[in-house]
Amino acid sequence: MQQKLKIILWLVVLFLLALTKRLILDYWENEDKKEVISKTDVEIKKDACENNNSWSCLWLGDYYKDENVQHIRYSKAKKYNEKACNLGNANGCHNLAITYLKNKPTMLNEEQAKVYFKKGCELGYGPSCTRLASKYYQSRNFGNGYLVKANEFYKKACKHGDGQGCYLLGVNYYEGKGVEQNLGKAKLYNEKACFYKVPTGCSFVGDYHFYLNKGITSYTFARIYYQKGCKYKDSNSCNELARIHLKGLGVIQDYQKAVVYSEKGCKYGNGLACDLYGFLHEKGLGTKKDYVLAKKYYEKSCDKFDGNGCTYLGNLYYNGLGTEKDYNQAIQYYRKGISKGHGESSTNLGILYFLGKGVKKNYMQAKLLFQKGCELGNAKGCFNVGVLNYDSSYRIGRVDYETAKYYFDKACELNDFKGCKGAEIIRRLEH
Repeated sequence: MQQKLKIILWLVVLFLLALTKRLILDYWENEDKKEVISKTDVEIKKDACENNNSWSCLWLGDYYKDENVQHIRYSKAKKYNEKACNLGNANGCHNLAITYLKNKPTMLNEEQAKVYFKKGCELGYGPSCTRLASKYYQSRNFGNGYLVKANEFYKKACKHGDGQGCYLLGVNYYEGKGVEQNLGKAKLYNEKACFYKVPTGCSFVGDYHFYLNKGITSYTFARIYYQKGCKYKDSNSCNELARIHLKGLGVIQDYQKAVVYSEKGCKYGNGLACDLYGFLHEKGLGTKKDYVLAKKYYEKSCDKFDGNGCTYLGNLYYNGLGTEKDYNQAIQYYRKGISKGHGESSTNLGILYFLGKGVKKNYMQAKLLFQKGCELGNAKGCFNVGVLNYDSSYRIGRVDYETAKYYFDKACELNDFKGCKGAEIIRRLEH
């Protein structure tokens, strides 16, 4: 019986060896065929190019610049793209310009690139117009004439269907660079950019309807363009959509959609979206309350983006949410938030000095931090400075109603009700 089993096992082993050999031979046979086909394709394209078929020349230009080819031959890529260009192929001119730019970065190569971008543009290839326009834009410091020239070619790019050209022209109309500032034209060119699936173009039009269209705040149109921008992976568009659904602006308030869009915005690189995604999990809005996940997204925002995430991280450590209560860590993140220009971080650090938590109690240091928070636009910071100037019990100087009123008014301007009330009390005292 054992003898039979041994024979069967040996037969199985021999079968597997034979099968493996066959598979290896088949693989190399197929690779040889691919090589033959590849070489045959190249020869066919060469013959066609010699017979003035511009698209074959273009194909060869791409083939020789392709990094998958064993030896990159820029000279051959240049040769075939140049022939394609001379045969009136706009793509060939564009590729030839790029070949010059990828070669040694000399003034001569830069000028040659501009020549061929211009030729590609004249032959109706939008991206060539945009690249040429950008070359003029880079020289804008040498005079307004370069900006005018840049806009001329951005306009041609847009006319030839290059969305990036439309977008950049729209931006220049918005900023008044090389043209008279015109928000209507800025919107028009960005609408075209959005039509050509340029994400930032969609985002601009969304912002126009949401922020810039004075007197007519159209949340509906803003939402439509933000949806397009988010679909094309524009992080700002996703973040704005999240805010629209969070606050119920022109739509029914929907925290779950705010969660979805803020997650997308964060994924595509928007720090404010990371903050919002963390905030929604911290508060349990539209999702299960999860301090640990909130902390993770605040850390991502603080490390890579703005100061908001640093402030919110500090708050978690201060309150012991999703982590052990740790005033030293809170102080560390508040300081980082201040370095990134976030007023709330400065105010919150001031509170720690005021209360003597994690640091020695110091009213003067607290006041300085409140002032900085106020300067950075934090209403609570302004209000706290007002209180310290109004109340003599903190012994940091004489009572100064005028300064107190100034800071209460600033807090009031930043929509802090207590600031408005404080300023009103002082006005009554003065009378």
